[in-house]
Amino acid sequence: MRGKAVLLAALTAGLVVAAGCHHDKYGIQAKHKEEVFIPPVGQARFDQPPSAEWRKPPPKSEDKSLMGGGSGMPGKMGINPGL
Repeated sequence: MRGKAVLLAALTAGLVVAAGCHHDKYGIQAKHKEEVFIPPVGQARFDQPPSAEWRKPPPKSEDKSLMGGGSGMPGKMGINPGL
């Protein structure tokens, strides 16, 4: 029973490797031509883009409560170095 399972696993691995190694050696697969799409005319979002300039978002504040610095206790994470 175990021998059959090992043989089946080896055959499956061989098929996966054989399928993974396939490549188009001679360029037989069809090459698709790149198309250029022009935006539609008469839509405000294309004809009149927003005039406001981009603003950098404000920096994120660090959450000291997760690091143990904002608990109000001396020392970090409840450790008292004076004792």
